Amino acid sequence: MTHDEAKSRLTQLFFSSLKSVLPKTLIPSTIHLNKEILSFPDFSIPIRGIQNIYITGFGKASSYMAKELEILLDKRITEGCLVTKYNHVTSLKYIEQIEAGHPIPDENSGLAAEKILSMVHKATHEDLVIACVSGGGSALMALGTEGITLSDKQLMTSLLLNCGASIGEINTIRKHLSAVKGGRLEEAVYPASLVSLILSDVLDNDLSYVASGPTIHNDATCQDALKIIHHYELYSKTPLAIRQHLEDKNHQPLGVHPPLSKNSHTILLASNESIVNAVLEEGEKLDYQVVPLKYPIKGEAKQAAKEIAHEIKEWIKSSKSSSNQPVLFISGGETTVTIDVNSGLGGRNQECALAFAIEMKDQEDWFALFAGTDGSDGPTPANGAFCHSDTYHHALTLGLNPHDHLKHHNSYGFFQKLSSLFVTGPTQTNVNDIILVFYCPKKKITL
Repeated sequence: MTHDEAKSRLTQLFFSSLKSVLPKTLIPSTIHLNKEILSFPDFSIPIRGIQNIYITGFGKASSYMAKELEILLDKRITEGCLVTKYNHVTSLKYIEQIEAGHPIPDENSGLAAEKILSMVHKATHEDLVIACVSGGGSALMALGTEGITLSDKQLMTSLLLNCGASIGEINTIRKHLSAVKGGRLEEAVYPASLVSLILSDVLDNDLSYVASGPTIHNDATCQDALKIIHHYELYSKTPLAIRQHLEDKNHQPLGVHPPLSKNSHTILLASNESIVNAVLEEGEKLDYQVVPLKYPIKGEAKQAAKEIAHEIKEWIKSSKSSSNQPVLFISGGETTVTIDVNSGLGGRNQECALAFAIEMKDQEDWFALFAGTDGSDGPTPANGAFCHSDTYHHALTLGLNPHDHLKHHNSYGFFQKLSSLFVTGPTQTNVNDIILVFYCPKKKITL
């Protein structure tokens, strides 16, 4: 299998599997409207008894999710307002769209939160609110509480993103700094009926952490948030207003309320497991020898790459298979990258790919793709990167030192010079990352 063939096959495998986690696949198969009855997997809502239907959303996929609701409900929608990342919109007829900053919130993030709150406050017990929730919503809908300013939230977000904290740890802190997160939007919706449709980018599918859980309460405390800040040695750098807020013993904790209404429902549409399983099925259909790797992949990207490489090399060493099938190793998850002021440009998938290429430099006949499912990887235009058994040595011939680029977290510059970036643009969904590795020994494979 040539490098071009492997690249083409991995790209095709990525996009064919991605279809399973797109809103245009998920929502029509999950929600049905028949004879004015809106049916969900475990419950139904008679539309005749509803005075107004409000649609809201927050996250990278919210516009595409709302599009499917417009197709389904059409003129039954009374009003809508959602927020998504810049350039992640599609055409909508009834729902206002606001584009905002990600991963750092901006002024539009606050504007969106205020507009969404204003809309849902109109809802009464005779109304229905449907929330389209996906990853990215934490930054995109950001309204500080109790004296916490946008600049405070921006600095806190930057500190957390750069220190290597997981998304769960970051969102634990975000919940306590917000007027909308941690179930506070659910409080605003009450007493209306609420349905939250969720695309999860949280690996354990604790849905209260997706977009920091605006419509779901949980039991995270201010002490939990402070422990995370101290663990990453961020206390002295944390804005004073945030420290005071978290240390205020009179602060109202999250999670003290049960769901505010029996008419509050949460539906998980898809998660990282969904696309990993889809890749497994696609690989088997294409007659590859499919080998699932350790799952989920998480932690520091370069350490995760070492573990993946070790697992694959051990499999190759111990394999006695005489099959002529290409081997396809598969996993998914989400890693982190700890950076400093001297770091270059990159993303967790690109960094993982670079570290993997270094670890696998002496192993022949492999080709890999490390990619996000949302279309973006760090503050770069790429979604990830390809690497293969010649990546390390080819880089040296071009005067690139892979170890230096990894040390300085400059994976984007590295793969850009090798023309090995994976660029997709917005994908219309967001369910973490996937890892695909082909192993095709030339002595066994004839294609």
